[in-house]
Amino acid sequence: MHILITGGTRGLGYCLTLDCLDSGHTVHSIGRSTWDHAQPAIPDLPWDTYDAVVFNAGIAIDGVLPGMTQEQISTSVQVNLVSAMCGTMAYIRKRLATEHPGVVVYISSLAAEHGFKGLSVYGGTKAGLLGFMRGMAREWGSYGWRFNAICPGFLETDMTAAMTEHKRHQLINRTPLHRLGTPQDIAPMVRFLLSDAASWMTGQVVTIDGGLTC
Repeated sequence: MHILITGGTRGLGYCLTLDCLDSGHTVHSIGRSTWDHAQPAIPDLPWDTYDAVVFNAGIAIDGVLPGMTQEQISTSVQVNLVSAMCGTMAYIRKRLATEHPGVVVYISSLAAEHGFKGLSVYGGTKAGLLGFMRGMAREWGSYGWRFNAICPGFLETDMTAAMTEHKRHQLINRTPLHRLGTPQDIAPMVRFLLSDAASWMTGQVVTIDGGLTC
């Protein structure tokens, strides 16, 4: 399988890239950071060869709404939502030429369905991603296309690195499995949703959060 992963050069996306490579897939990973392998492990593939796309790229600008700028809000919407919409549009247009349906997985967030202080803009953009995903599943299901999303909880990545120890302990104490997640906790579900094992699954949101919202 040929897979495109956006935001795939660090954090969760980097883990997903390595996991798909280890599973024998051909992966094209794009992002703002430098790929830290000595030799390029990812070929440059034209759009129409991708069997599946994982839209993982995202940005979390922490802050309550009155303290944010219009530019920060616009950037959040562009990176977290508009890029996935436009990327999906380009993918479908190219993939239609092959007459084979595609598979798309969107990485949303727990903040899309549950409110968190300081993450209202981020949560709003990620909630929009879920609405978009469900609409795409309705529009393209009859053609065999599949669209699903994952809402990860708080992971040990760059996005949570700046979290205070007090906040970290609060989250851990509220989480039944009593730890923050890791990218490796998310990768198996992404791999499943991309596979034929999930061939009758579309329009769904999978939450992986250690039980924080149970």
